[in-house]
Amino acid sequence: MAKAQGHAVSSWERFLKSWEADGEKQEEDDEVEVGFEAVTPELATQELGSYIIDLKLTGKLTAKDACTLSWWIHRCGVEGVVAELGMQPGRSSGNYAKHFDRVIGASGPATADDLYIMKAPGYQRSTDSRVLREHHTLPPLEAADEEIRGTPDMAARLEERRLAGALPPAYEERRLAVAAEGTPV
Repeated sequence: MAKAQGHAVSSWERFLKSWEADGEKQEEDDEVEVGFEAVTPELATQELGSYIIDLKLTGKLTAKDACTLSWWIHRCGVEGVVAELGMQPGRSSGNYAKHFDRVIGASGPATADDLYIMKAPGYQRSTDSRVLREHHTLPPLEAADEEIRGTPDMAARLEERRLAGALPPAYEERRLAVAAEGTPV
């Protein structure tokens, strides 16, 4: 194996196009370019809640761990879904699971079975190797369907933006939108 960009390169990696190699470099530098200092407290609260839920759904935390951790974090002043997930330490473990499912059922999938597991290649710095990472996700069509059903005024909002000229050229120039002659698509 050859060395390139500070890590071992397999034979199949030697022929990467320049844009592919840039993607690898980008992946390594993601922490620097994200701009974490600009994250608002509201976004941090939302992301923390999502992170705790993801850890539970992927089996890295038990319901007891997720609810107890959330309870302590809420005592530090964090609100949102973290506060909702929080449950005082010392309860029986079955109560934590019921509470977790009740909270998540209101704002998302109740179990990991509702999510699809997508594997994508990634780079693991600790072992300096490529790995397959699991991502729990809803398929885009299901997520779009959920959003459309949850937004009853979507057609009116689309028409409002279309009339105001606030839609991107990708919408306005699309063959289906042009053929519809002013009807929202």
